[in-house]
Amino acid sequence: MAGRHARGRRTKTAIPRVTIGRSGLPTPPLPELCQPTALLVLQGTKTVLIGDRTLAYSAGSYFVYAVEAPATSQLIEASSACPYMALAFAIDIELIAGLLIDHRVAIDGDSFVTNTADDDLLDAWRRMLRLLDRPEEIPVLAPMLEHEIAFRLLQGPQGEKLRQLARADGRLSQIRRATA
Repeated sequence: MAGRHARGRRTKTAIPRVTIGRSGLPTPPLPELCQPTALLVLQGTKTVLIGDRTLAYSAGSYFVYAVEAPATSQLIEASSACPYMALAFAIDIELIAGLLIDHRVAIDGDSFVTNTADDDLLDAWRRMLRLLDRPEEIPVLAPMLEHEIAFRLLQGPQGEKLRQLARADGRLSQIRRATA
C-alpha cells in the first residue's frame, strides 16, 4: 500500500502527520534533524547515529524520536527490486498529553532502542494506510486512527519518551524547549 503512494524519497500524504519514505538505493551517511516522530520501517534497513548511540532499523521495527535532535542516517538495504520503505508519524504532543489524562498506560524500560512493532500497532498502521485509497474517509477516520497509533505507542516499550515529552515538567519537554 505504501509503495503505491510513495513519490520520491519523502512523500507527504493526504493524511495529516503521515509521511512515506522510499529509496531504491543505499545511501552514504547523511545528516538530518530528527523531529518528534514515530518511524516504522516496512522494508529494507536503516541505521541512525544520534550522539554516540546507533540505532538499527529493519522491517517491522520502530523508534520514537521524542525531541528534535541532529543525527546521521544511512540506508543500508535498499534496491530497485526491494526499496527501503518507511512510515513516519509526526507526534502531536497535545494528543499524547490528552491520552495520558484519559488512559492508564504501561510502564517500560530503556527507550533508546528500536522495537518490533506488535500486531496491534501494525494493524492500526495498516488501517491508516488504507485511507490513502479512500481519501473521502480521511477527515473522519484519520483522527481516530491517529489516537489509536499514539495510544499503542504509549503502551509500548518506548512510551516513557512520549510521556516525558507530553509532561510540561518532563526532562524531554525541557530539552525540546531548550533546543528550540
